[in-house]
Parts: sequence; structure tokens; C-alpha cells
Amino acid sequence: MQHLKKIVFILSVALNLLLLTYIAKRVFVNRNSGLSYYLDRDELFETLHTDSSSIVFIGTSLTQNFELAELLGNCNVKNRGINGDITEGVINRIPSILKSKPQKIFIEIGINDLGTGVKREHVAENYKTLIRRIQDISPGTKIYAQSLFPTQVEGGRYPTYCNKKVNDDIVFLNNELRKLTSLYKITFIDTYSGFVSDGQLNPIYSVDGIHLNGAGYKLWAKILAPYISEPV
Repeated sequence: MQHLKKIVFILSVALNLLLLTYIAKRVFVNRNSGLSYYLDRDELFETLHTDSSSIVFIGTSLTQNFELAELLGNCNVKNRGINGDITEGVINRIPSILKSKPQKIFIEIGINDLGTGVKREHVAENYKTLIRRIQDISPGTKIYAQSLFPTQVEGGRYPTYCNKKVNDDIVFLNNELRKLTSLYKITFIDTYSGFVSDGQLNPIYSVDGIHLNGAGYKLWAKILAPYISEPV
């Protein structure tokens, strides 16, 4: 009996170790895959041409998926969005983006911070750091800070993003952005108002409660058009 118990114990330990190894590999691969994607995109941006006439968009998957040049009808528009990016990520990669001293830069960032539990006050501080860094590196570049979009609470596919707390934090951050744009004399673009309905993202503009569909991108482009064409 004792011999049988020992065998059962050894088999149990071995199975648990195999399970833990499998889980660890899955977590590592997923994280490494996400990091590789981020680094690949960032490296690609290093090789792409920009100059002093460029209009650069930086942000999350919302920006990455935006067919900017086509929808805005301007070949000088450059897309530098990265899926999953956060405020600290943008702060870290902004020096390379500004090497060519672009004419304008449009910022869309913050939703991934909130969706992963970063405190809204910390996001606001990061945004302040980002604005200062842009002004230090390229003082001639005109900065446009876009408000965060609401998320869809009812029917949204991502619970950590699509909830009332995140939407309340979005309202807070948009108010903070207004203050920052006034303080640093940059332009605030209210994208939020065109997309909100009953305190959340209007579902007619979204595919999953966060990301935009074709109608959403066309509305966004319409909001941006006057800022794209205005002189510096």
C-alpha cells in the first residue's frame, strides 16, 4: 500500500509540473509575441520616411487601424499607431518619431492604460510628460491632443475596458486633457462627443465595444479634417 501511495504521489507531482510548464510556456509565448509585435512595428517606423511636412498620428490600435491617408485625402499623413500601446510606450518612442521635426502630431492614447488598471491620475501625469517631451524635442511641431473615445458598456466584448468605471475615468481624463491643452497652449480635439450615447460608445460606430467600424472611422475623419488642413 505504501509503495502504491508513493507511486501515486510521484505521478501527481509529475502531472502538476507538466501543467505548470505548459501554462508558463503559454504565458511566455503570448507575452513575447506581443512584445515582438511592438518591437517589429517600432523598428519598421524607424525605416519609414518622414520630414518637416509630415503629419504624424501616434496611438493605439484605434490609430493603427485608421486608413488615415486615404480617409483624410492627404499623402503627408503618417500612421505611427501600435496595437496595445500605452502612454509610457508613446513617451519612450516619441524621440525617434520626432527626429524629422514633423509639421503636426496627433495623439490618441490612454485607453489601454485604463483597461489594464493604470490609475487615471497616473495616465494624466504621463500625458503631461509626453506633451513636455514633444515640445522640448520639436518645438515647431504643432500638437493635437485627441480626447479618449467612450467604450460600450452594454454588449462590449472586453469587460476590463467596457464598464462604467473605465467610462468614468475616460470623462475624467478628457477633462484633464482640456486643462493640459490650455496650460501648454496646444490644440484639444473633442472626438468623444461625436461618439457617445447615454454615457457610452454608440454601438453604430463599433465592432466590439472599443474598436471602430467603417462608419466610426468616417466620422473620426470628418472631425479631424479641419485640423489637418489648417495652417501651422
